Amino acid sequence: MLFVYCPYLFNNKVIKKMDVLSEHGQLAYYLVEWGIPIAVWLAIICLALAFLFLIIYTIRDFIVNPVGTFKRLLGFIIFLVAIFVIYTMAGGEIPSTVQAAANKFNVTTWIMKCINTGLITAFFFTLFAFGAWILLELINLVR
Repeated sequence: MLFVYCPYLFNNKVIKKMDVLSEHGQLAYYLVEWGIPIAVWLAIICLALAFLFLIIYTIRDFIVNPVGTFKRLLGFIIFLVAIFVIYTMAGGEIPSTVQAAANKFNVTTWIMKCINTGLITAFFFTLFAFGAWILLELINLVR
């Protein structure tokens, strides 16, 4: 509901200056100016918490179960290698359909490469999760 009501708090003159988003109105302006930075900060906070809990539980498990610690670290290293490989394969070109908006908001090829990496990574890990789910259900069915 916040995304729906907050654009009316902005001055209409400021929103009218946004020629790239003028056809979409105040909601599009609010989503670009506030929604994207909020999403970026939430992603940074979640990533920081993930690393914090990784460190805490690695130390705890190293004391309790050293074999489980090496499995977790191996899984994390495989995850980082997969992201690096996908990053090197992702394209950084800006499509012509969004070129005007990219120029307006200083979207560089590096940002587009990061976006493509995130989308490709999410797609492949979702496919992997569903495949593992189906495989493990079949294994449990045979047992």
